[in-house]
Amino acid sequence: MKKTIFVALMTCVIGMNANAQILIGSDYDSPTTATTVSQTKADDNEIEQSQGGFDLQYHGIEHGWGLGVSYVFNYFVLGLDALWGETNDIVDFNKGMEIYLGGNYRYHVTKQLYIEGRVMGGYYYWSTKIKTGQYKSEENEINKGFIGFSPRIGIDFGGWGISGGYRWDYVDFKFDKDHKVDRFNVGISIGI
Repeated sequence: MKKTIFVALMTCVIGMNANAQILIGSDYDSPTTATTVSQTKADDNEIEQSQGGFDLQYHGIEHGWGLGVSYVFNYFVLGLDALWGETNDIVDFNKGMEIYLGGNYRYHVTKQLYIEGRVMGGYYYWSTKIKTGQYKSEENEINKGFIGFSPRIGIDFGGWGISGGYRWDYVDFKFDKDHKVDRFNVGISIGI
């Protein structure tokens, strides 16, 4: 709370100082004042719409869960997800992973509230081991490419944030229900 008050106070002081310098140094016959003001607003907007950071995410998949990490740098995202499915008396092993590269766009609606959209493509791997007899088991593996989409909404707390959203991955680049892996996700973003 003290940090937020300090940042708000410093922003007001800097803003008043910049405004005073523009007014004191203004030459009403020169068109440079308008250029200086518009440049300052453009710089503020650029800082507010930062496109970077590091995400830690929890994925709530049907009959399981997952953890993911991703790094966003200048609109590009690189990520890795590890997924675990339910196991029981018949299913011994039920795990998967995804590695992806894509694009990320973050837009701050207000200073604290932002929306974000991701488009990604990558590699999807899933392995399931099923018991077929007392001492026998059968292992099924899926190794496919995928394309994914993920809209998210978040709250920025000044350098870090909490976000939540939904994600659709289409395995083997087929856009039907049989090839879709969808899930909600919630995470912490650092360095936004």
